[in-house]
Amino acid sequence: KVMDSHYDSMDIEFIGGSGTNIQDLIYWIRDNKPEVVLIFTDGDFHIPNFNEVYSDIIWLIEGNTEWSIPYGKIIHYSI
Repeated sequence: KVMDSHYDSMDIEFIGGSGTNIQDLIYWIRDNKPEVVLIFTDGDFHIPNFNEVYSDIIWLIEGNTEWSIPYGKIIHYSI
């Protein structure tokens, strides 16, 4: 979705609670090779396979202060 310059990011509602399969996202990152990827998550998923992923990934983890992952940088936050 394309956002105009008046879009307020604080209007985003984050929902979740049942675990996520992010392997397809990791395949997309591997295949499309973006320079940087920001992933907002609570970290409730199985650790994916990062073979042949060279993009910088920044994990923005809401509320799960003990969460870690072997690839990328982590930013913990709470709303």
